[in-house]
Amino acid sequence: MVRGDGPRQHASAPAPGPHVRERDGEVGSPARGLELELDRRGPRVQVRPAVVVEVRGDRELEFWWDSLAYWDDYVAGTRTFDREGAGIAGVERDRYFHNRGGARAGAPLFEDRAFLDGLDLESNGRAAIAFDANEDGALDLYVRSVGSPEALFLGSREPDEHFLRLRLAGEPGRDNRDGIGARIVARPPGGRAIVTENANASGYLSTGSPIVHLGLGAATRLDALTVRWPSGRVQELGAIAPVDRVITVDGARGIVAPSPAPK
Repeated sequence: MVRGDGPRQHASAPAPGPHVRERDGEVGSPARGLELELDRRGPRVQVRPAVVVEVRGDRELEFWWDSLAYWDDYVAGTRTFDREGAGIAGVERDRYFHNRGGARAGAPLFEDRAFLDGLDLESNGRAAIAFDANEDGALDLYVRSVGSPEALFLGSREPDEHFLRLRLAGEPGRDNRDGIGARIVARPPGGRAIVTENANASGYLSTGSPIVHLGLGAATRLDALTVRWPSGRVQELGAIAPVDRVITVDGARGIVAPSPAPK
């Protein structure tokens, strides 16, 4: 509510200046009103029974008041976060693009398989995290949406599809504990190089796994494995066999405490 009658004084303020004043029953629920004040130190929010506020002459305060009033109604059960398709960030079907692994000339490199693989949720999606939730060697997909239940899609792999997972442990005083920012280069037989980074990407109320997942296809071993740590130090780990397991790479000691392959 923006009006041109200038700033109003808060009912409890000793001097003019704030751009809000108390109103009973104007907006939201009077029983759980939120009070928003603005003074020289910036905005301040308090909860006071039977008090709501009206914002005057300040668009930023109006935005925050609308947000607080919406949340108040959400707690009361009278409104939801479902935007019903309105707005650029509203409800729409999720998209999932599958890397075809080297397309023919003129053919697309990625294929939209959201509908075919059952991933086309119709929600206000905000984050998607790929990680191995059930430790079977296949990447699973966690989807976080606003106003919708969390979703976890479990992946699968064929017997001839192999993997290697790396748990990094940075050297204290030199690299961070989880090796965030490290670059990994894996070389399976045949000269191909698999390059990835331990980025630990994050999104809305979610974050990626610090364990690096390498999909190896038909390869049952690695000819070489290299870790470039965030400090710039390069660690050559040599050939790795067998695969289909989780290994711990210590920044100072190399490979330690290998884990058995999942059943």
